[in-house]
Amino acid sequence: MLKNLRAFFDGTGDAELVEHAWLPHAEFVRLVCSMDICMQVSFTETYNIVAADSAYHGVPIVVSPDIRWANCLYRANPNRSDDMVGTLRRAWWFRGFRLHWLNKLGLLVANHRAKRLWHKLCARG
Repeated sequence: MLKNLRAFFDGTGDAELVEHAWLPHAEFVRLVCSMDICMQVSFTETYNIVAADSAYHGVPIVVSPDIRWANCLYRANPNRSDDMVGTLRRAWWFRGFRLHWLNKLGLLVANHRAKRLWHKLCARG
């Protein structure tokens, strides 16, 4: 996947792939806050901590439909590059309207539900 991603960006003149080494969380959050958009279109993840950090700190995201806490405006089909490009464009355009706050709201609701469920399960034990 990384090889394909690098090849994709090598073929474009108007976009740059920037890679970073692993960082402590506080440094990572500073890095995330400097981003224009965070793209985490995974085939398998249903939460994605990188997308969660991004949404929490107000960075627009593009994710797969499996990340249900994200607003549907920011979800892209991981099997369709045209859908991912369209969703990136939408996220870029919507940033001026600050609609990405809907992702933070969805994240906070999902986290609250998870905590309630966890406490319920712990009470049974």
